[in-house]
Amino acid sequence: MSSAESEALAKATKDDGSIDMATYRSEYEAGLAERQEHLVRDARAILRAVDGWTSVETPDDWDRIVAKADQDLQSGAFLIERLGGQRYLDPALVATLYILRRQLIEEHGATTAGEMLMIDSVLMAFSHQLRINRWIGDLAASVETEMFGQAGLGTRLDQRHGRGTTVRGLAVEELVQRISEQLMPLLDRSNRMLLRNLKALTEHRRTPAPNVSIAQASQVNVATQQLNLAP
Repeated sequence: MSSAESEALAKATKDDGSIDMATYRSEYEAGLAERQEHLVRDARAILRAVDGWTSVETPDDWDRIVAKADQDLQSGAFLIERLGGQRYLDPALVATLYILRRQLIEEHGATTAGEMLMIDSVLMAFSHQLRINRWIGDLAASVETEMFGQAGLGTRLDQRHGRGTTVRGLAVEELVQRISEQLMPLLDRSNRMLLRNLKALTEHRRTPAPNVSIAQASQVNVATQQLNLAP
C-alpha cells in the first residue's frame, strides 16, 4: 500500500510539474482518514480472534494499541524497542539507528511495507554486529588483563578442591577459545547478514538488464547504432 503522502503528491501534481498545495492537503487528510478507517476495521476483526488478553479489555483499548503500533512502525520506535528497548540501549546507539533508518528511507525512496522491512532488517543486522563486536572487545580486555596484569596468569582447576586438585590449563586459554570459536563466527555471520540485506535493498529497485537473444540476423539496430552481422 502506498503512503498517504505519495498518493496526495501524485494527485496534486499538475501537468507542468508544479504542486497544488490545497489539493495536496485535502488529499493527504482524506488519505489519512481512509487509512485510519481501514486500521480500525481490521484491528477489530483481529480483536475478536484474540479475545481474552488481560491488557485489552475493550475495542477502544485495542484501537489505541493499533494506532500506536502504526505510529511506532513509521517512526522506527517499534524496531528500537525490539532490539532491546530505549532504556537498555545507550542514547548514542539509539540516535544512530534512528538517523541511519531515516537516511536509508530517503536514499532508497522507500514507500512500501516490503521496503521498510528490508531497511529494518539492515538495521537489525547492524545492531547485532555492534553487540557481538562489543562482546569481543570485552573479552579481549579480559585477555589483556590476564596476560599482562600484575596478578599473573590465572589457572583453571578441575571440579575437585583441596588435595589432589589438578590444573586443567590457563584461564586466558578459555577466553581466547571463546573469542575465536564462538564470537568471531557470530561476528562473521552478522556481517554477511548485513551485506545480504543491503544487497537486497539496493537491488530491489534496480532495473533488470535487457535480455537480448540473437539467433540469425544480418542487421541489428541498437538505439542509434547499426550493426551488420552478415559475413
